[in-house]
Amino acid sequence: MRIVRAFVILSVASLVITGCTTTGPSATPSSAPDASTDAAAPSPTPTSDPRKPAFDSLVIAPEGLGPLHIGAATTATDMLTYMPQYCQIEADDDGFADGDPAADRWLANYAGEETFDVEVVDGKVAGIAPASPALRTAKGIHLGSTAAELRAAYPGLKHGVNNGISRTEYIESNGRMVSFEILNPNTDYEPALSDRIVYITIRAVDGNPPHTVYATDGGLGSCL
Repeated sequence: MRIVRAFVILSVASLVITGCTTTGPSATPSSAPDASTDAAAPSPTPTSDPRKPAFDSLVIAPEGLGPLHIGAATTATDMLTYMPQYCQIEADDDGFADGDPAADRWLANYAGEETFDVEVVDGKVAGIAPASPALRTAKGIHLGSTAAELRAAYPGLKHGVNNGISRTEYIESNGRMVSFEILNPNTDYEPALSDRIVYITIRAVDGNPPHTVYATDGGLGSCL
């Protein structure tokens, strides 16, 4: 089973620098490359595969993650791969009988532990949870961004739920949403992540505010 708290800490804590005020990668664009270098040796433009774009080109939006849109059929993309009996193989069984199709999962078809999780219902993408701080919105928001950075980027944020440990805030567009779960300010429970984004979810609007999942094993792709 996959505990949400664990992969967020691994994603963000690896970026902590002693003495700095930020635990995640900066949303500020890096400085431009030297113009003379570009003129002398221009880089070729890589060919983009629309069915599976480069991981670092994917952008978080209410519609989806890059071209992987909410409601899209799994057969329309190569960004996902099907793994029969995933919950038997990777999640210590979690109560599934051998051959139980409920143990099957769709996974991100990219290398590495920290990519994204996905929920598939009836062959269509129902939810996406970016698990890497390298994945950002068009305004630079990512896992590890501060609540202040989030509000500055999206002043029209809607408020979701607050369970005392964390809270959700979200944006909507055309019946889709991106939910940002923020760890509440604290000095004793994961203080390095205090008032920072610890979980992001993309899904369809269903009339209910997005719930919190941090420090649980109930995130997207869970075997529970």
